[in-house]
Amino acid sequence: MINDNNTVRKLEDYPDVLTIKNVQDIMGIGRNGAYKLINEQGLKCPGLGRIIRVSKQCLIDYLSS
Repeated sequence: MINDNNTVRKLEDYPDVLTIKNVQDIMGIGRNGAYKLINEQGLKCPGLGRIIRVSKQCLIDYLSS
């Protein structure tokens, strides 16, 4: 959960706009899990063509819900 001190500390170490690799590292999941999280489980991210970027605030909101 977002209240976990390790998760909060991890998030502070990342930029405001995250790559898929950043999401993998933060969540402790693989590449397929990260894409599934975005495509099927409601993690919102703005589209930049084929490039997927996730705002840190969207990830925080997802973890809080």
